[in-house]
Amino acid sequence: MALYFFRISHGDYAGASDQGTEFDSRDAAWAEMTKVCGNLLGSISRNLKPNSEWQMEMLDEGNVDRLIARQFSRPSDDELLRTLIEIALLKRERIERIEQLRDAGDADRDRARRTR
Repeated sequence: MALYFFRISHGDYAGASDQGTEFDSRDAAWAEMTKVCGNLLGSISRNLKPNSEWQMEMLDEGNVDRLIARQFSRPSDDELLRTLIEIALLKRERIERIEQLRDAGDADRDRARRTR
């Protein structure tokens, strides 16, 4: 059985457990960490400031084997709005290109019909 330790980081704060927890396998350690994260993340994510990060690590005794789960907050309202505008403009450009190709194809078909 391997001994694993929890470490949580949030902004400038980082804390690690003094007492380890034994698990039969790395998979069992990961399953426990994801269960703990699932229980914590609901309340944590509601309080994260824009562009901040919360992280939980599970380290083995020698700090060699690391299991990491991260939660990133949403971007600021300005960044989110900028991203949505960029997506909309790119989508509009694609639509315009498709319309141009369609119009060119229609013109080619019309010319072909007239020459017959």
